[in-house]
Amino acid sequence: MYQTLVPLKASEHRGLSFSPCAHYQFAAAEVVAPILIEEIVDVAHEYPIVFPLSSRQPVALLGLQRGRNVYVTSTGEWLAHYIPLSIRNYPLVSRSIKSSSEGQPPSYAVFFDPTAPHFSAADGALCFTPEGEPTSAFQRRLNQLQYYQQKALNTELLVDRLAESGLLVHRTVTIHDGNTSTSQLTGVRVVDEERLRELSDSHFCALRASGLLPVIYAHLFSLVNLRRGPLAGCYPQSHFQAEARTSWDSSDDSLTNWSS
Repeated sequence: MYQTLVPLKASEHRGLSFSPCAHYQFAAAEVVAPILIEEIVDVAHEYPIVFPLSSRQPVALLGLQRGRNVYVTSTGEWLAHYIPLSIRNYPLVSRSIKSSSEGQPPSYAVFFDPTAPHFSAADGALCFTPEGEPTSAFQRRLNQLQYYQQKALNTELLVDRLAESGLLVHRTVTIHDGNTSTSQLTGVRVVDEERLRELSDSHFCALRASGLLPVIYAHLFSLVNLRRGPLAGCYPQSHFQAEARTSWDSSDDSLTNWSS
């Protein structure tokens, strides 16, 4: 999605103008979207949610084939009511920069993708005032980005706790069409329902106290979206048909990480 990243500096980009993009073609090749714990319930209604091996954030699955986001149409329309915040943040992103003091947490700087269509519209509004301050409209975008960064840190801590609980297991999403495997997604983790059922009362109460139970249940509920919505529409073999099935196949130990 991000073709190139440039640090955003008022001194260098005072003439930069920004306009909301009317389409989502810029995300047409994205197969996952990192999500926050705060949005997991909204996401769970329309996307499958999994936990990649390569990330400390859960992700919404947007496709089962590399380079194809099935939630974006040929005209750039997004085929869901809720759009993950990581997609809406584009073309801005925050990146950690080295802390000036050793042992101190890193600080974050705002970067942007100058190739994004948001910066090419003739009627775009300036991002900065003549004094070098963000305009009110652009400040709202920066506030959204700051919110995402803050909540992403909390999300990572919760996912770490979930991983430590032993409930996450490696799985491969396999789509079968009769006897022919047509697509596979590896390098992901899901909650093992059997392990969840076998938790002791004390461990279950610990999960509840940590705030992880809503995350677990939203994740498990979300997996039905492998068989309905845009994913099922583009991969009809995942429909409830006698000759087709969708399965979690854990027989392959050579997992390949998928990341955005």
